[in-house]
Amino acid sequence: MSIDVVSPEHWWAGETVPEKGYTDLVNAHLRLLSDLNKGVNHGLDIPGVKGRIDISRVGLVGHSRGGGYVLSPKAAQRAGLFGVVALEPAVGAEKVPHKVPVLNLRGGCDEDVDPSAGLEEMKKLAKSGSTKVAADVLLAGTGHRMLNTNLPPTDTKEGGVGDCPASKVAAPAAAQAQAAQITASFLDQALHKSTSYRLPALKGLDPKGGNLRKGGPAVTFHRAPQQTFTDPLTIREVTSKQRLLPAIPKDLKVNKRPGDDI
Repeated sequence: MSIDVVSPEHWWAGETVPEKGYTDLVNAHLRLLSDLNKGVNHGLDIPGVKGRIDISRVGLVGHSRGGGYVLSPKAAQRAGLFGVVALEPAVGAEKVPHKVPVLNLRGGCDEDVDPSAGLEEMKKLAKSGSTKVAADVLLAGTGHRMLNTNLPPTDTKEGGVGDCPASKVAAPAAAQAQAAQITASFLDQALHKSTSYRLPALKGLDPKGGNLRKGGPAVTFHRAPQQTFTDPLTIREVTSKQRLLPAIPKDLKVNKRPGDDI
C-alpha cells in the first residue's frame, strides 16, 4: 500500500497536526484493505485479493516528511508493527521510541534535508536500548528528490545535486533501485525476526553503515544485481466513485487553497 500525499504537512494552514493526519490516512487505507480482503470492493476492480490480505502485521516506510512520521512516537504505537524504514527523514524534536527493527536510509547528496538526516535520532534510539536493531545506512551520490519519481532528480542541467558535483551523483534509477531493494530486504528480514541482516549493495553505490545498537544483530552488505521494478507512473490506476472518507460537514469552512505551493 502506497500513500502519495502532501497535505498533512500544511498544518500551518489550519489542518490537523501532521502525525494525526498521517495516522488517519494510514488507518483509512488499512480499513480499505480489510474490506477488500472480505470481498467488499468499494467499486474497485482489483481481482484476486479476497482472502489474501493480512493487515495484522504492518511495516511502515516513509520518505522525507513521511520518514519523519514513521519515526514518530505516534507511528511506534501502531498495533502489529514489525519494522520501520525511514528514507531521508525530515524529523522533528521528538525521540524515536520504537521497539521493532528500524532502518534509517540517508542520501550523501541530500539537498533538501541533510546528508545526516535521521542519524542523531538513530544514535539516540540505539542508546535507549528499546530495540535491538537501530540501523543507519548512507547511500553515496543520492539526493533527496531523487527518491521521489514525481520530482526532477537533479538541481542543475549539469546534473549536480546539493553539494555534490555531477561526477559524484548516482544515476537516479540506480539510486531508486538501491533504496527499494534495501527497504524490501530489511523489512522481509524484520518480519521473519532475523538474527542478522544482509542487505543488497548495487555496484557503484556502495552503501555504508550498520546497526548502531551495541550487541544487536549485525547488519552487513552483499553484492547484488539491480532488479527491475515497475515504473510507478505506469501502474494501472483503479478508481472508485465511492467516498471512502466521511463527507466534509456542511457548516465547516475549509480553505482548500492555503497557498500557491499546494
